[in-house]
Amino acid sequence: MSERALTRRAFELFTLTALPLVYGAGIIGGVIRYLIPLPSRRQARLDVGSADEIQAGPPKRVAFNGRQIYVLHDGQGFHALDATCTHLGCRVNWVPLERRFLCPCHTGLFAASGQRLSGPPEEPLRAQAFEVTPEGRVVLVDRPGET
Repeated sequence: MSERALTRRAFELFTLTALPLVYGAGIIGGVIRYLIPLPSRRQARLDVGSADEIQAGPPKRVAFNGRQIYVLHDGQGFHALDATCTHLGCRVNWVPLERRFLCPCHTGLFAASGQRLSGPPEEPLRAQAFEVTPEGRVVLVDRPGET
């Protein structure tokens, strides 16, 4: 039996034919994915935990529909707040000793209720819709129009 070696010319022909086809298929696949979007993966509701557990402990941070949400009780009531600073979009952090949120980008301070205390942010933290069920569970709720 004779082995057929791949010649340089055959390799070049294969490469010059295959690469544009693969590149074109990638572009066509991207266009199709853009025109026919995937079904939404948004959650309508998310059970965060028991109201007693949240009231007694530090804020609970959960992922909900592509955002980080802090759920806490500040002594006045429950709050569900987007963890994104309203100034430049940095993620705020909870400071336990001061019981408030701090934005590490420009030292914006927010109260446990989400109200702006100081720094460059002019708006409070965005509130997330939630409810406390009759069974005593805190549930985040997706509202139409929220991002």
